[in-house]
Amino acid sequence: MRGFKEQSIVSDKRILGNLSFVNYRTQIDFPIASNGQMKAGPFFDAANLIVDEYYLDIGLRKSAGFGLRYLTPVGPVSFDWGFKS
Repeated sequence: MRGFKEQSIVSDKRILGNLSFVNYRTQIDFPIASNGQMKAGPFFDAANLIVDEYYLDIGLRKSAGFGLRYLTPVGPVSFDWGFKS
């Protein structure tokens, strides 16, 4: 999830069976170049980690930020800067 360090969403609980991660994302991109290849816009992410059927962790972790996109012939190049909220 953008704005969090890698593996920082993982719960400190012992996993006995199942682990599910759900990530809700929204982003609006606006063109900032006349040819439409460069876009920028804000984003908002929310996620929760569900550990086993015995431990239901419903707390949502949230982040918001800003992203830049450059469309190349091979695919988009992205830069996102997020902050935990």
